[in-house]
Amino acid sequence: MSKFLTKLCVFAVLVIIVDKLFYPILLVTPQLEVDKRLERVLQGEMNKDIIIMGSSRGARNVIAQQLEDSLNQSSYNLSYPGSNIEFHKFLLEALLEFNQPPEKILLVVDDKAELLPSSSIKFRYDRMYPLLKYDFVIDEMIDRGEKSTLAKFFILSRISLSNFDLRKKSFGRLDTIQAAGSMPIAFQKSGIDWQYGKNTSYNIQEEVPEKLSAFKAFQDQCLSASVELVLIFPPNFGDLNPKFKERILQLKKDQVSTFFYDADNPIYQDSAAFYDRAHLRTKSASIFTEEIVDYLKVQ
Repeated sequence: MSKFLTKLCVFAVLVIIVDKLFYPILLVTPQLEVDKRLERVLQGEMNKDIIIMGSSRGARNVIAQQLEDSLNQSSYNLSYPGSNIEFHKFLLEALLEFNQPPEKILLVVDDKAELLPSSSIKFRYDRMYPLLKYDFVIDEMIDRGEKSTLAKFFILSRISLSNFDLRKKSFGRLDTIQAAGSMPIAFQKSGIDWQYGKNTSYNIQEEVPEKLSAFKAFQDQCLSASVELVLIFPPNFGDLNPKFKERILQLKKDQVSTFFYDADNPIYQDSAAFYDRAHLRTKSASIFTEEIVDYLKVQ
């Protein structure tokens, strides 16, 4: 019996030693990333007056540096293309956990995917995998079933195949990030159907319960932290869906304010102002950002 226990102890020690050999991978992978925004949040380096959150429509359409220059308030864009409200909620929790609460959060809502199913708007696990050395990230991934509880104790349970890709990452044409976090696009995508849209359909029964819960929790967390939350409705190349607008106004808390783009501005009916049907080009994004500036000045 004692011999068995001895072998078991030796085996356990060997497992621990081998497991620890992979620790340098956790340290190296964050250094290979070019998008450092989430890590800055986790390191407590995101103490700003104004934070913008959302998917690509927040990243492309709102110029954080312009807000900062015009309002004389430090501003930063934490919008991630392809991210959903559940990911925004995670970002908010990290922001409030490790940083001073901002004065304002501008949440850019997406009429096609804010609460409805989407194949392109997801929880951005890929932004989390390079940062698996942080317990806050691991805890979230365990809670979401992406990692087992063993990840709390064993490095090999934390890392994935993507962590073994030790090539230095670089920005592409669409994902270059400005100093204040925004990702505007100067050019226009080819092959777009530029017929002006007039979508009026919205089925509440199709809403994803997890998204709906995250949207409500996002508001509650802002209010609990005394953060002023503004829901931003950006332009499409088409009319704002009135049923989506009605639904968001129905769900928002009384203390939460809303900003709607100037639908009478002819620029938003000009296809030349858009990269594609949902994203503005840099010059028109600056015009939209100026509308937000004017709103915040008198709020």
